[in-house]
Amino acid sequence: MTRHRHRHRHRHRLAALLLVVAAVATVAACGVSSDRLPRDVNPDDVPFDLLAPSNTTPPTTEPGPTSRLIDVYLVGTDRLAPSPREVAVPVRAGDRVDALLAGVTDAEATAGLRTAIPAGTLLLDTELADGVLTLDLSEDLLTVQGAEQKIAMAQLVFTSTSADGVEAVLFEIEGEPVQVPVDDGSLSAEPLTRRSYPSLAPRS
Repeated sequence: MTRHRHRHRHRHRLAALLLVVAAVATVAACGVSSDRLPRDVNPDDVPFDLLAPSNTTPPTTEPGPTSRLIDVYLVGTDRLAPSPREVAVPVRAGDRVDALLAGVTDAEATAGLRTAIPAGTLLLDTELADGVLTLDLSEDLLTVQGAEQKIAMAQLVFTSTSADGVEAVLFEIEGEPVQVPVDDGSLSAEPLTRRSYPSLAPRS
């Protein structure tokens, strides 16, 4: 009885050993390395498509424009006249007014254009709400009076309303609301549009 059990255990151990040997042989045949540390791989053993250089190129983005042309309104023979100016993008609400306040270029003067806005007039602040652009200007603007002041206001209104989203203009001087002359010579503190100066509208 003891010998039978001993033979049975010996056969069981022998079968288990054969299974381990077969498993090791299978792993070796599959090419799986049993190294514990990294090692260099022969390039001949790496599939060709993994060694080939990639043909994928990163997408390129073309730079957008850095400036655009806008119109400022100057004084012609008897009416306002649009004149193109180049300004940096993005164009903010007050950029058109700043371009107008820069004065007349030599080319514009040669073409017979001028401005009624006094030199030195500065745009101090802007606020756009519900299509109405409030312009806060320096008191230099008040150094011109009468018909010239009316023309100056018309220049500011036409230039400002050439921007998308601006339908009317309110005026402030040094932060205080003011009345300004409209086409018939009367004073108004209401939002002004191009229709406030029909006699100065550019010829179509």
